[in-house]
Amino acid sequence: MATTSFDGRTTPSPRALHPLEVLAQQEREDARSRLRRILPVDAKVSVYLFQPLGCDGLRDESPGPLFDVGPHPAAAGITEPDTVHTCAASGKTGLFLLNQEHCLSRFPKSDEIDVSAVSNYRQANSAIARSADFRVQQARYRIPVGEASKPGGGDPVPPKGWWIHHLALAPLVNAFDLPVWRRTPVLGTIFTLTKEEQSARDVQVPEYSNLIDYVAAIAPRLRTVRANVLFGEARVTRHLGALLEAGVSDHSVQCVLQMLFAHHWFYPYDPVGYYLLVKACANEAAAKQAYLDHGWLPPRNASAPPTTSAKQLFEALVLDIVLLARQLRHDEQNDSFRTLKDRVHATVQASLKTGLALLCGGPALVDGYSTLVPPPSLQELDWSKDILLPGFGSQTLDSKSRSSMEELSANVNESRDACAPGPDADSREGSVGNPHRTRVSAGAMVHIVGLGTWGAPRYNDSVRQSPPKHVFASTKWIRTYFIDRLAMPPEVAK
Repeated sequence: MATTSFDGRTTPSPRALHPLEVLAQQEREDARSRLRRILPVDAKVSVYLFQPLGCDGLRDESPGPLFDVGPHPAAAGITEPDTVHTCAASGKTGLFLLNQEHCLSRFPKSDEIDVSAVSNYRQANSAIARSADFRVQQARYRIPVGEASKPGGGDPVPPKGWWIHHLALAPLVNAFDLPVWRRTPVLGTIFTLTKEEQSARDVQVPEYSNLIDYVAAIAPRLRTVRANVLFGEARVTRHLGALLEAGVSDHSVQCVLQMLFAHHWFYPYDPVGYYLLVKACANEAAAKQAYLDHGWLPPRNASAPPTTSAKQLFEALVLDIVLLARQLRHDEQNDSFRTLKDRVHATVQASLKTGLALLCGGPALVDGYSTLVPPPSLQELDWSKDILLPGFGSQTLDSKSRSSMEELSANVNESRDACAPGPDADSREGSVGNPHRTRVSAGAMVHIVGLGTWGAPRYNDSVRQSPPKHVFASTKWIRTYFIDRLAMPPEVAK
């Protein structure tokens, strides 16, 4: 199938899809399947799922498309559902999605579709995308043909003078603690159109008065779909369970790293995960490469990190991860995350710091042991406690460094695969995501649990000896990742 550029031209050879784009297709299919069981086909409501990826006809500067995943009216004549999308930074709908205050609103926002909104929509979307998108809206809201076209003819555009009433697809839209958190995952937008402003509150337009109910029913289901697709359904349960345990483990670090790389899928209005990684890596190019190395894609058009400090970004990311984890765990199993909130918060903090050292740390000799220490750009964080940095003796590294470069590269990629999106890594043959697999024996090693002033280490035990069995058994992947990075030449390990 040919691909379509923004200006409508086609190219004969489609590009190969990134594995994350394949997962995105699965997410859209799963979302449509869920919504067919919730919404009648003639419902006058539009559900748009945001995905921070590219697609045919999308501008390079777009943050990603909003796909219409609700039931399409038969009168629209849509044969390929994925063609019905709009730029997430166009018109009233797109601009709404990227505004944090609007995303946190608990009430629908009403806007008139004026000349500027129509012009912005036209500029941001290709002719083919506009045609498919508006055929659906025209059939769904019974928009007269004359009101859907430019004066004197032309392709369809949003009906100027109509009113759009929209609300973010936020699972916490009706939660009592939303004003306290001031953050919430957002999956997209939901809206309805009306001819006149006053009719929005008329009893003849139940879709408006029911928008909050629609969000309460739809958003949690789409959040679960996204988590299961991006993280793997089995890992969602296992990794979230690890956050309830005190201390750092393989699963807790893999969990927070996956949520770091996927943060902009759940918080598109404020990608603090990306901003923090840019600071940790010291530049945007290295941060984007970290996404690619682990099977993810960075935000499409995130600007340079704000002047916010690394500590503030870290704290915001910890809260976002805790909130998302609490929602997923609470909905599927129990309320343990609420009763053990302090433990969960501490585990996420410690796991994220350990994960950042894995991703961006530099090799160093600490008290005679080789390890990875935090990058200078993150020195303002508290590294004196609640971390887990394996330290290896020279004999362990000398043995590892004798491996061929091909083997070392394969080992690093295998370690990174445990944080990749998609199916459960533990189910893959030979994957180091399995906590019972490791390529590193104990050897001469310690676990550093804190770095004090001047880099003075604190160890997991009062004397330097092998880590306790329970710590050793639950951190095999962490040790493997550390040793793989330490053994690689610096220009390859990054």
